[in-house]
Amino acid sequence: MALTTPYVDYTAIRNNILTLLRDNISTLNSGLTNTIAAGGTVQIIPGEPSITPMPINLYPVIMVKIVNKSEDFLQLGHAGRKRPIVTYNIYGITAEVESDTDAEIMALIKNIEAVFRDNIVISGTIYTNLRDADFGYSANRGVYVDVVKIGLECTVEIK
Repeated sequence: MALTTPYVDYTAIRNNILTLLRDNISTLNSGLTNTIAAGGTVQIIPGEPSITPMPINLYPVIMVKIVNKSEDFLQLGHAGRKRPIVTYNIYGITAEVESDTDAEIMALIKNIEAVFRDNIVISGTIYTNLRDADFGYSANRGVYVDVVKIGLECTVEIK
């Protein structure tokens, strides 16, 4: 069976998210004091912390990974249309700072949220909604890190 249009381009949505984050790098760097990444700036890559290898000199890092897709009816009836909602996780990861363990991760999440609040539309047909945030703490190759996982819903307007 051939692929019919319209369809959801998951890669294009992820790339739009990555581009938006990269275009707002100065906002993302704001207030971070423990930047040990090469070049002293937040690194932005596709992936997930549990499966994407990260060198210890990469922090702070933001990662983007698709999670799921659901669909809602936009219109009911004979000519009804559906509205796809694709959810991505945005992971913000900072290295542990001994003086204040929460300051770095709180600055990073504030910056990530600011980018998406200021850019609800990330392309002509993709609308974003910050859904939730979960905080965690772990060790990666001897470096203690703080992690935030932000759920980002992307509603796709299909013509």
